[in-house]
Amino acid sequence: MGLLIAAGKGVLRTMYCDQDGYADYLPVDILVNGSIVVTWYYLTQKPKTYFNFTSSSEYQITNQEIIEIGRRVIATRMPLNGVAWYPGGSMKRSRFIHNLCVIFYHYLPAIILDTFIWLSGNKPV
Repeated sequence: MGLLIAAGKGVLRTMYCDQDGYADYLPVDILVNGSIVVTWYYLTQKPKTYFNFTSSSEYQITNQEIIEIGRRVIATRMPLNGVAWYPGGSMKRSRFIHNLCVIFYHYLPAIILDTFIWLSGNKPV
């Protein structure tokens, strides 16, 4: 969730990951309800088993799909306040290309902005 907020606010412009890979996203209410049930089951039955909460066996969503859903929600239904840049960014499979993008999209704008803040007589961020 933090990655989606950072991308939505324009702070995160590049990510080093496979856009066709998937992460296991699980709604928090399902996790909390499952934790309560497992705790009750453990206290009453004393099983020697392990429990794993996962959603990937039911529904797999790729990294690219979750980013596209987040862009649509932020653009149409729930724009964020305090945006640094227009929401966006991209995923890179190449570490070299990702590192170049980090320099040009993260470090250089921060250095330029801090320089302007310093020249105006204020303390840089």
